Parts: sequence; structure tokens; C-alpha cells
Amino acid sequence: MGDELLSTSFRAGGPAILLALGLITFTACSANDASPGGPGGSTTGSGGSTGGSSGTGGSSGTGGAGPTQGSGSDAGDSSDAGATGGAPPMGGAGGTSGAGGTPTSDGSVSSEVAGGGSRTNIALKKTATASSIEHVGREPELICDGDQVTRWVGGKAVYPQWNAVDLQTAHNVDTVVLYPYMSRAYQFLLEGSLDGMTYFTLSDKRTNTVGGLTINVSFAAQKTRFVRITVSGASGYDAGWTAINEMEIYESP
Repeated sequence: MGDELLSTSFRAGGPAILLALGLITFTACSANDASPGGPGGSTTGSGGSTGGSSGTGGSSGTGGAGPTQGSGSDAGDSSDAGATGGAPPMGGAGGTSGAGGTPTSDGSVSSEVAGGGSRTNIALKKTATASSIEHVGREPELICDGDQVTRWVGGKAVYPQWNAVDLQTAHNVDTVVLYPYMSRAYQFLLEGSLDGMTYFTLSDKRTNTVGGLTINVSFAAQKTRFVRITVSGASGYDAGWTAINEMEIYESP
């Protein structure tokens, strides 16, 4: 009777008992595997943690301070911009608009000038004489030395003052480019001569009212060896000094 009851009970609760036995067996196996598998899992976990610190390495991409350095570099550019605002580029600009371009084998400069075409400044590094000079370092030949920083300055704050460039040989001249100091609107007479004694008019600018980095003067080509500029005044400038950074002379093409 007791065995029958047990057998009947087993049959009645068979599936539940089997499930319970299965769970016990699974739990036992898991418990047995836990010690070898646990460390492995722990290692993996630790690797995950390392991966996390690798992500922190990504935050070392906080080397996103990189942008800050970038901005430092921009500051560097602005110091360059400071340089640009300063004198060197002005000199460069002067060179560009004056000499304009390419040195040739004899040291002269080929340039685009008013009147068209690429031409050579035939006054470059030639000799010059003047009515007077302010002091040493303001000599007459500085009017044609090719340097926009140096200049010829007359010896007194009084007009007129003149400077004559000797081209060494006669040329058919039709253009003069003047670089007045401080962009002054000088008023002047341009003359030519074959012998340095008798002069004739090339262009009369004694009523000029326009200054600027350059004053370009074009005229009918005339054969001349000497080109003389005589400054008689300046529009809008009353101090009376004559100062010219450069005078370029071009032959008719």
C-alpha cells in the first residue's frame, strides 16, 4: 500500500519531480565549474575594466587640449599678422608696386609700369647729384638705390630742392615713377638733359594735388641722359622738407 502510494504520488507529481532533480543537477554542475570559470570571468571582467581605462585613454584625447594648442597657433598667426601690419610688408609692398618684379642679370628690375608692358628701371643704382642733403645717410643716390626704406632728403626745409639722376647714356624716356616720403603730394617739374647743363621739360607737375605710395608720370618719349626733379612745394604739407624714397625711370618700349 505504501509503495503503491509512493508510486502513485511519483506518477502524479512526476514532471515536477523531474524538473526539481534537473535543477539540482544543473546547480551542482554550475557550482563545480564556478571555481575554474570564475577567475576566467574575473579576468574577462578585468579586461573589460582595462578596456574602460583604454576609454580613459580616449579621454586622453582630452589632448583635445589640442584645440587649445591650435588656438595658440592661431595666436602665432596673429603675431605674424602683427608682422604683416609692420614695416617689413610695407617694404615688400613698396617693392611690389615700385620695382614690381623680377631682377635681371645686371641687377636692374623688370616691372609693370603705367604705359603698358614689362620694362626695366634704367635709373637703378645710377649716380645722382642734388641741390643739398639733410645729413649723411640722406645722399642724392639714395633716390635710385632700389630700396624703399632709404631716401634722399634736401638739406633745408625750404623749396625748391632738386635731384638729377645720370643714366650714363641717352635713352628714350617716357615714364617716371616717384615714391614720395610719407605719400606726400609733392609738386614738381621733371626735366631732361643730354649734357647735364641744358635742360628741357619732360613733365610739369607743379600744380599736383595727389600723393600716394607712388606718383606715376607718363609723357611723350624724349631722348635724355639726365633726369632732374625739382620740387617746388607739396599740397597739404607745410613743413617744407623735400624727401623722396625712390625715383624710377623707364624707357619707351
